[in-house]
Amino acid sequence: MPHNLSRFVCAFALLFAASSAQARPMVYDGYLTDLNDQPVEAVVNLRVALYGEQLGGDPLWEELLSEISVRNGVFSAALGTITPFPAGLFARRDLYLGLSVDGGESLSPVGFPISATLTLNAMWVANSTVSCSWAR
Repeated sequence: MPHNLSRFVCAFALLFAASSAQARPMVYDGYLTDLNDQPVEAVVNLRVALYGEQLGGDPLWEELLSEISVRNGVFSAALGTITPFPAGLFARRDLYLGLSVDGGESLSPVGFPISATLTLNAMWVANSTVSCSWAR
């Protein structure tokens, strides 16, 4: 079933502490719709990747996540638990998030910039829940 990611929700809805050596796993919350903009209700496989450029290229990091439950379009996935983030990844000025669902094409655009400022601020909210009032 084709999917759209209608929102890259909460700019990673971060739950991690960045360190200069190795970033710890984080939680990513998203909202997934089908091509008719209807919320997905399914169990899906996700490929999540971080890129250094908006147009993609080779990912700086990627992870394949199996059997992610999507309920009323909403899903939550722990990133970095299967494939650890490389040291220094979050020291970059901008990172771009890419997602593909069930082996399909990468959802376009590749994503939005994840600024280093947002990433560094995330270490102050480690072990806290981040909510975004603007999210759908």
